[in-house]
Amino acid sequence: MISAADADAAWVERLTSVLAELGAGPARTVTTASDVPTGQVPLVLLVLTQHYFADSECGQFWPAADDLAARGRIRLVPLLVERLPLPPPLRDYQYLDLTRTTPTSAVDLLRHHLRSFLVTEPAEERPVRPPRIPPRAAVVVGPDDAHLAAPLAGALHTLPESLLAATSVWRVYRPTAGESWAAPMTVSLITLLQRPSAEPEREIHPEDADLVVVCVSRNLINHGYLESPEFARIRARQSAGRTVVIPILLAPVPWESLPPGHVPALPRGKPLSRWENRDDGIRSIVDGVRLVCQQLSEQRRAGWSRPVLGDVTREFAPPISEDERTWEPPPVEVGRYALEEVFKRSGTPTLTFVEPPDFARFVSALRAPGRGIVLEGPSGIGKTTLLVRAIERLDPRLSPTVLSGRRRADLPRIARLPDGHQGTIAVDDVHRLPHALRTELVDYLKVLADEESDSKLILIGIPGTGDSLVQLGHDVATRIDVFRLPAVSDATIDEMIRKGEQALNIAFADRSQIVLAAAGSLLTAQMLCWELAAGYRIERTRADRTPIATDIGLALTEVLKACERKYGPALRRFAALDGADATGCVALLAALRDAGRTGADGIVRVEQADRELWPGFATLAEKCPDGLGDVDAEAATHLHYDPSPGHLVVEDPQLLFYLRRLSVDRLYELVGKRRPRVRDQVFVSYSHRDQAWLERLDRHLRPLVRDRTIDLWSDRRVVAGDDWRAEIATALDRAQVAIVLVSTDFLISEFISEIELPQLLQAAAAGGCRIIPIVVNPCLFDHQPDLARFHAANSVKRPLTALSAHEQDEIFLNVALALKAELSR
Repeated sequence: MISAADADAAWVERLTSVLAELGAGPARTVTTASDVPTGQVPLVLLVLTQHYFADSECGQFWPAADDLAARGRIRLVPLLVERLPLPPPLRDYQYLDLTRTTPTSAVDLLRHHLRSFLVTEPAEERPVRPPRIPPRAAVVVGPDDAHLAAPLAGALHTLPESLLAATSVWRVYRPTAGESWAAPMTVSLITLLQRPSAEPEREIHPEDADLVVVCVSRNLINHGYLESPEFARIRARQSAGRTVVIPILLAPVPWESLPPGHVPALPRGKPLSRWENRDDGIRSIVDGVRLVCQQLSEQRRAGWSRPVLGDVTREFAPPISEDERTWEPPPVEVGRYALEEVFKRSGTPTLTFVEPPDFARFVSALRAPGRGIVLEGPSGIGKTTLLVRAIERLDPRLSPTVLSGRRRADLPRIARLPDGHQGTIAVDDVHRLPHALRTELVDYLKVLADEESDSKLILIGIPGTGDSLVQLGHDVATRIDVFRLPAVSDATIDEMIRKGEQALNIAFADRSQIVLAAAGSLLTAQMLCWELAAGYRIERTRADRTPIATDIGLALTEVLKACERKYGPALRRFAALDGADATGCVALLAALRDAGRTGADGIVRVEQADRELWPGFATLAEKCPDGLGDVDAEAATHLHYDPSPGHLVVEDPQLLFYLRRLSVDRLYELVGKRRPRVRDQVFVSYSHRDQAWLERLDRHLRPLVRDRTIDLWSDRRVVAGDDWRAEIATALDRAQVAIVLVSTDFLISEFISEIELPQLLQAAAAGGCRIIPIVVNPCLFDHQPDLARFHAANSVKRPLTALSAHEQDEIFLNVALALKAELSR
């Protein structure tokens, strides 16, 4: 049986011919797992190309086929037809690499190897891999986030049974008076993905789950779940290696300052609420969960025993027997590689280089006489590394000359290039060059192409470099090849780490956590791996396979310390561009963390900027009309400002990683400026004797809370053990709108009249808070001049107590509509 994309029909024909020649019987193409008969053990061939992984039907078939192979129902043989990174499950099979052969020799190779695969064995003697033990997951959501539970759990349903057995969704509730805080704070909301082969239990409590997905929002934080005994027990299981916690950031929250803040959060790049397309954000979450589930499944099938943290002498649990093993790592030579050779914190990686999908096309373009090449993508993604490795593929004796637009010493030589050059020269950071010089280079590319010169010019820059060069000369578009490297995928980082593990003969207990923490930065992943290995005193290739208990928090701390030393001075100098007190430039730095459609490119554009970013762009336009380089060379080393289109770019992905690990408060502290007071809440001021009216108001505002239009605060958020005065003071400072339930009891309350109301009136006088009074019962509201100057939702002559239930609902509805209009501006 053959599984292939429609675009690879030629390979299907070759395979069919070879199989018929070997007497394998009629071969047929399969598209779904249901096409595979269960009464026999057929051979299933996967034709792996870029088209295969882009095809939706193939994307559903191969995980299901992998599950069937794990249970011994089929024999799975991947055929690697194009150079591309394989996902971990397929990488573990004995696959055939046909990428280094011609079609003719590929047929001979297939004929030789398929003959051995087609030799059948008696079912009772055929070795079967140990079955996978897929993890069980529990999703924890806040009280007002339950509407997200079904979409998220439904997305997790796309994971195959071999990776995730079942998922239960649990909603957090607030304990009532007298209820023990030691009791569980979650209540079952819904049980989804209960598969037929799953354990018979109906629900998976978070404290018993192998994987706990915590949907983090301000709502969840304010209900105290992350400080609860229940979550403390989950964290204890996580420390013991018995469960994995994955935080899902629903909205911007100070995650790094919360109890398990060192755990990498999903979705990558920015919170779910900041994604332009929520489906893309959920897809990012599912990809991250898939990565964690894959490693959990691999470790369980291999009989992994989690090492004790810091214990470098403990070995693996007994390995799978030789008959059961489908792939055996090659023998290692003790001491062959040094740690710094494998995981490089600077320079070009060699042992851990992973070929991107377009590698073969790039090598072919290098052979084409005269044609120019533009290589674009986020900085640090490996563009220069790709160039060096591609030229080595052509001729190991060659090495390119790489000039940089950011090095002043290289500028004269770059300026002389249009006069002619020999060999292969690459110009990195071409977007930093002056406009006139870029125009000359574009004209030179035309000359090289028209003359079919043996000399090669390669221009390297940030995303959009190819389009900007075409704008300088439209007729150059047909004379150059533009290669766009996307953000580094998790699969690429995972393969890089696996190569390093193989070179040093080590294994990270939580490799998936390293991948998530790296957030698309290969350099960050290299640094994390170096820190973790060095912490285990791994200096060179080990004689015995050494497991490493990954304390990602300690590694992140060390990497962030190095980042602060590296980037702190540049960030302070950039923040000082608009003076000692202004905060426009700091706001730009904070915005870079969430920039881009997926949060991966680190670009803020002036035409797409929010109003609070305009002062920062105005400062750059005034002080840096020709870019940052002429004003502050140190800041320009890591940040690029282009005045013409008006955008600010983080050129160093590790700086972007560092910014995203900083809370906004810590960022302002780092640059030595005071953060402006942010008012983003709706504060309700009321007397406790009017609590029934608060509940009526809350029911009308709940839809706005659920869709995150408003963040509603009342003192009901204050829980046992909190400093209630401090909590109320903080909420008053953040009040953008205050709803005041005015009644007789409200007016005689000393706390309200002496603390709450004066602070709200002061904020209103400064223009930072809008006050909306609601008259509850007949009272002296009109005789309170400071309060009565605000237009009330209802007249003092028609208080709520004098109205019918229908009229009362109309008052509350009008308040809800006013809030929606106010906060949507």
